[in-house]
Amino acid sequence: MKKLTLLSILLIVGCIYGDTIVYKSGEKNRTIKNVNIEVGTLDIYMSSEAGCSYCTDDLYDNQNNCELFGNDGSGASWNFDSNMDENP
Repeated sequence: MKKLTLLSILLIVGCIYGDTIVYKSGEKNRTIKNVNIEVGTLDIYMSSEAGCSYCTDDLYDNQNNCELFGNDGSGASWNFDSNMDENP
């Protein structure tokens, strides 16, 4: 739901201003260009940076559990390393 709401806001801003919108989240980039209200079209570009995400607590391999339960319940960090291409 949060992502849908953010995308909706970006689309509204793009429709009002007719500009290029760039949304970056971690290693993922989304760009909305060429918003045309009359025709009802837009171009969405997506790209990802090469690399790997990992938890600072080796017990967790997904972001949600890492940040919630890692480090004995105090929360660990979910990091992205563009120099890493697989688990060590």
